[in-house]
Amino acid sequence: MIRSSYFRLRPECYFVKGVKRSAIYNLFAGDMFSLQPMETDILGRCEKNESVDAIIRSICVPSGRVLDFLQCIEKKKMGVFLEKPYYVEKYRDRNIFRHKSYRRNPPELKIGFISMAYQCTLNCWFCLMRDVSRRWGCFGCNIGPLREGTYLTTQEIVDTISQLHAMGCHTLVFRGGDVFIDIKKASAIIQRARQLGFENIFLVTHGIFNSDECFRLLYENEVHPIFQVFPPVKDIYEKITGVTNPLATILLSLGRLKKMGMPFSINLLSEYSIMREMKEAVEFYKALSPSSLLEDVLVSSYMEMQEDGQWDPVKKALLFDKKFAKVSASSFFDRWQFHPCLYGKISINIFGDVSPCPSLYNDVLGNVREKSLPEIFGEEKYQRYWEMSKEKILPCRSCEFRYACDECRGLEKWATGTLTEIKYCSYDLLEGTWTSMPRNRLNNKLEPER
Repeated sequence: MIRSSYFRLRPECYFVKGVKRSAIYNLFAGDMFSLQPMETDILGRCEKNESVDAIIRSICVPSGRVLDFLQCIEKKKMGVFLEKPYYVEKYRDRNIFRHKSYRRNPPELKIGFISMAYQCTLNCWFCLMRDVSRRWGCFGCNIGPLREGTYLTTQEIVDTISQLHAMGCHTLVFRGGDVFIDIKKASAIIQRARQLGFENIFLVTHGIFNSDECFRLLYENEVHPIFQVFPPVKDIYEKITGVTNPLATILLSLGRLKKMGMPFSINLLSEYSIMREMKEAVEFYKALSPSSLLEDVLVSSYMEMQEDGQWDPVKKALLFDKKFAKVSASSFFDRWQFHPCLYGKISINIFGDVSPCPSLYNDVLGNVREKSLPEIFGEEKYQRYWEMSKEKILPCRSCEFRYACDECRGLEKWATGTLTEIKYCSYDLLEGTWTSMPRNRLNNKLEPER
């Protein structure tokens, strides 16, 4: 009976082919499953409404292996056997063809990054270095890039965030330097942002608050701080920051926020010389119960291969620690249409320069002192970034993991010099393997990919 039947994935499960292998995305369960080449061939034929019996005869694979594989998918509630060919209308949370129109749609702003200060009370060695980039630059602090010009005034920043709110932006991320170095300016801007009604307000900080007013400002305006931290070792902190014992002050700040019942996140930043400290550092900061913890890493252009031919620890962190987030319908279709790192984002530095994100600070698209944000968004050059997707990046367009993968376009452009290439990925599309890193791929056990 089963051999004479057909098999199709359920509406919420998407089959995505790569060059050699493929993946099943279960949008309701949030899982992604990686398939071997043989399994890819079988399921691909099923999705074309070939009967199970025809598949068994055409690919010369024992019937037991084919049936075991399909029954495994059925048990995972991702597919069903059918008596006759059947068209499956796939689940979508939106019209994915909406943006492909002759009339350009208005921009959909999601998140704005606002630099409020380039001065800082720390003196971290990597700030302002052009031969250094990082994995999660958007959610870290940096006192650059510097250039000649005057900083935006309090009123100019207030006017800018008012424009963002009027354009539908619902999330702000305030960055520095030390945002609280001018507490009066910070207070006026943050209070206005809350009055305007932004849904989410984040603030990137090194965690050294110079007065009780800093805590009060965060608490009263429901600001979610993101602490950029390093491994919690006194000598390491002093070496990186150039300041005597900042760690004690930062831990006091974190402890005080916990007592106040305030949520906070951690951006744990590492670099070449302290990679070995990261495992214990992650456990230490996790024990503080942050809302989220990012494992960030500094990347230097001169770090490639060590003398023994092995990848240095920083490149290993970027290339080989490939972790996929839980898949959702929203994230899947976002990646289908756009690039998750670029779409819906805008960054405005302390001089008023507008760029697609903080890490693409050289891609200046306008200045808020010269044009309004709607005017800047109305220009054709901004669409290049927002209409970017994995389909336009080599080799991502041919990868089965393209709708689950997060990668930083700012970092990749820094490394390759172009917006459409990728360097920090070790997945070999032709072989369907991860270079120099053993990973448990799905066979017939169908375990979720992580």
